[in-house]
Amino acid sequence: MNQYFQSEHVVINTLNEKMELVCTDLLLCYMKTPLHLINPNDENQFLSTSTVYLGVKVLNQIKISAIQQRKDLLKEFSNRFINFIKTSCLQINKRYDFSNTILPLVNMLTPSVALSSKMREKYPPITCLSEQLHRIVNGDSNIQKLDDQRRTIVLVRLPNEIQTEKESDKCWTLIKELGTGKFIDLAEFALAVLSLPHSNASCERVFSKINCIKTKSRNKLITSTVSATVITSECLKKNNLNCICFQPTKLMFDSVSYTSLYPSSVTNKNELNTNKTMININEEEEIFLLED
Repeated sequence: MNQYFQSEHVVINTLNEKMELVCTDLLLCYMKTPLHLINPNDENQFLSTSTVYLGVKVLNQIKISAIQQRKDLLKEFSNRFINFIKTSCLQINKRYDFSNTILPLVNMLTPSVALSSKMREKYPPITCLSEQLHRIVNGDSNIQKLDDQRRTIVLVRLPNEIQTEKESDKCWTLIKELGTGKFIDLAEFALAVLSLPHSNASCERVFSKINCIKTKSRNKLITSTVSATVITSECLKKNNLNCICFQPTKLMFDSVSYTSLYPSSVTNKNELNTNKTMININEEEEIFLLED
C-alpha cells in the first residue's frame, strides 16, 4: 500500500477500488460475517484461531513438529495476528473515507471504462461527478457538453494508440490532441480530475526537488525561475530524458532572447531612449529659438 500511495502514476481513478479490495482482504483473514455487516471490533464475528488465514509461508512454518507441540504459542501467535489485522483495518477506516461519493465515480475516467459501451451501463452519467466538482466545471451548458461527449465517445472509432493506451492521463491527452477536437471538453475535464493528488507523496516530492534547486548559493532565484525549472525537470523525466541526451529545438533557442528573458529591462530601456529623444528634440528647439 505504501508503494501504491507513493506511485508517480495516476491512480486516483482506481484508488477507491484498491482500498476496498485491501480492506476486504484483511477483514476476511479473521472474520466470517458478510462484508456489509462486519464490525472489526466484534469478537463474536471472529474466526477461530485454528481457521485464521496466516499466509502460505506461515502455515508451512507452523507445520514443523517442534512448533506444533507448543499449542500455547500457536494460540498466542494467532491472537496477536488477529489483533494486528484488526488494528490495521481500524486505522484504514480512520484514514480513508469509504463513504466518499466522488472517488468511486472517478473510476469512470479509466480508459477501459470510459471507452467501453458495456461498462458505461454500469456507471451513472458523468453529471453525477461533474456536479460535485464545481471548481473544475460549472454551468449547465458545460455539464451538458461533457455528458454529450461521454455518450458519443463510445460510438466513435478512435485511433488504435488511444484504444491500447492503459495509462489514464496519457489516454486522455491523446484524445485531447485529436485533430477533430470533438471530445476536447471531456478530455480536459478528465485530465483536471486525474491531476488531483491521491496522496501527499507527490507534494513532498516537489518540495524535495525545490530544495535541491533553490540552495544557499542560489537563494535569489525568483519563483517563476524555480517553477520553470521544476516543470522542465518533470517533462524531461516523463520522456525519459536528462540534461545529457536532451536536444533543444530551434524554437527553444529562438525563445531564449533578451526581450523574452528580461521584458522589464527592455521596457525601461525603451522608455530611456524615448526620454533621450525628447530631450534632444527640446534642446534643438531651444537652440533654434535662440538663433531667431
